[in-house]
Amino acid sequence: MESPNFRTLSDEIGQLFISQDDCDITFVVQDENIFAHSLIVSCRSPVLKAMIKGPMTAKNSNCFAITDPDLKIEDFKNFLQFLYTDFCEINDGNCQMMLRLGDMYDVPQLLEKCAEFCKTRFTFLNILSYSELGLQYANTCSLLEKCLQAIPKLLFPFQKQYMVYGLTIGDDCETLSIYNGSKNVLIKPELVKIIAEKCERTVEFNEEVLFEKILKWAEENCKENKKKVTPENLKFYMEEIIPYILFENLSTLTLATKRC
Repeated sequence: MESPNFRTLSDEIGQLFISQDDCDITFVVQDENIFAHSLIVSCRSPVLKAMIKGPMTAKNSNCFAITDPDLKIEDFKNFLQFLYTDFCEINDGNCQMMLRLGDMYDVPQLLEKCAEFCKTRFTFLNILSYSELGLQYANTCSLLEKCLQAIPKLLFPFQKQYMVYGLTIGDDCETLSIYNGSKNVLIKPELVKIIAEKCERTVEFNEEVLFEKILKWAEENCKENKKKVTPENLKFYMEEIIPYILFENLSTLTLATKRC
């Protein structure tokens, strides 16, 4: 006897989102009404619960404006779908907004889904970009941690030159900078410090390699800020990073010849 067709509770709740039967609240995004069920979204997001049922909410209010000018209607619908079903579309085009919504509305499961998606996209060309993105959400998801695990494997083993967007990317690719479409932009000091502190050292990602890149990063900071490349100015940019450099693992030659 064939098993009867049936749908799970998750299926039924997902269908409720699609059908919008018995919706009792309205979100307004870019002047468009998006209907939802207060019970479901309140259970899934403490921030939305406070918005809908908090002491500052007007009595009998059931319409709530989402005023983020960067938020697209389809992205908020995608976010709501996740609240209903634990599933939504995450891709290169919407991942940053999904991270933002997950963080803003305190939905840790969505943040981790985004972190897992980002991990599948890591390459030696974008790992530092993802690291800076992870730094924004370091207290709420594991993206930065995943990046720190990948950096020694992805970024530093590459010694050959590559052609990317018409630019020669070789040793410069290993500089602690991010290509933004027109030029390389140095990564934030906080990220350099975290890389020095937390990245595992390997045969290829050793203290010599890391120190060389940090020193070059500091030199580039001097140049960008129109300062002479002197030991004093290098130490200014490296001050908070130096405690995490294992100087005992540097060669005598490096210690004797580097300006810092």
